[in-house]
Amino acid sequence: MKNKIHILTSIVFCLVCLFAGCTQENLLGKMKKIVPIVEGARVLESKLATEKMGVIMMEVEVSKTSQKDLLDFYKDTMTKQGWELKSLKDYGKNGSVMELVKDDLGTLSVVTIMKKVKKTGTIPVTLNLTIK
Repeated sequence: MKNKIHILTSIVFCLVCLFAGCTQENLLGKMKKIVPIVEGARVLESKLATEKMGVIMMEVEVSKTSQKDLLDFYKDTMTKQGWELKSLKDYGKNGSVMELVKDDLGTLSVVTIMKKVKKTGTIPVTLNLTIK
């Protein structure tokens, strides 16, 4: 199952990259303006995974939120901004992948990985944004 999650995450990253189209220097700046950071999250890394995709990796303490609350936050917040929920796949104790799209802007993927939650007390979350 561990390999399936890693493969799935890689596939999501690749699919998101296919829809990219913005310049590298502007991508992270646009991402930080478009995609909110859930309250209580600690940003671990913010980077350009490729020339076409911005990534924010963060973690949230389980005592402050749940996986469902995280997904609800991003679904509600982004749909209020005109994004459409394209898919939400729940892999139970392993995590989830949510994909939102906005025709004039791009694709946002929200990936949670739940495998180490009991050890760390935190939920790792990766936000991937590709702008057209």
